[in-house]
Amino acid sequence: MMICAEDLGMVPPEVYAVLEELGILGLRIQRWPGIGKFGAPAAYNYLTVATTSCHDCSTVRAWWQEDRGRAHELFWTFFGEQGGSPPWDCTEWMSQRIVEQHMGAGSMWTILPLQDYMDCWGSLRSTDPRKDQINYPGRGYEEGSWRWRMPHSIETLLETRDFTHWLANCIHRCGRDHTY
Repeated sequence: MMICAEDLGMVPPEVYAVLEELGILGLRIQRWPGIGKFGAPAAYNYLTVATTSCHDCSTVRAWWQEDRGRAHELFWTFFGEQGGSPPWDCTEWMSQRIVEQHMGAGSMWTILPLQDYMDCWGSLRSTDPRKDQINYPGRGYEEGSWRWRMPHSIETLLETRDFTHWLANCIHRCGRDHTY
């Protein structure tokens, strides 16, 4: 069994050495790097899980709309788009690039929320990304936590051939198509 620490937020520096010594994976979310403005997935330590978001935070598209200043910085830093303003919404091609960055991470695993995968493809994109967060820490079920439901069936995902081909090619190009 593999264990993954939720080593996000204010983590004492000595924790990382202990996790490495014990072979426990850490969790890396690009917008919460610990040090610096953004994590660079390609530089993540092997003993980590790369992800775009988690159940306790907004999806990439919702974050893009919520935090425009940092979205601009990500756009300029990782997309090489200097000086221009990024679009209001995280477009399909930007979502695809972000997923591809995470697939190419140095991490042992890349595990992304379904919402962030589906936002890579027009027919699968959420109509309102602000409603795609799964849990709202400090809120109960009545206040919206744990109510997200996948809007598409697995059959619909499989039938969206251009999406499944793009994803399979991305997985292959990034070398994540091997079995353990």
